[in-house]
Amino acid sequence: MTRHDYAPEDLPHIIPIEIPLDWSPEQALVTYEWLEELRTRIWLLYGPDIEQFLRNDIVQTVQSYGDNDDPF
Repeated sequence: MTRHDYAPEDLPHIIPIEIPLDWSPEQALVTYEWLEELRTRIWLLYGPDIEQFLRNDIVQTVQSYGDNDDPF
């Protein structure tokens, strides 16, 4: 399966995440480091797509304001 073989509507809208309250500092650190590695790998795979999505979102937001409308 490639990264685009599914539609977003096929994914759950909410993924609840429960964090145990009894982790040791070492367990918390390992989890934190794993999440950082995951973030890095996602960025390597999707970074340009994420940047383009954000640019498009900003442009749409700016265009949704009229010439006379001040967003602030």
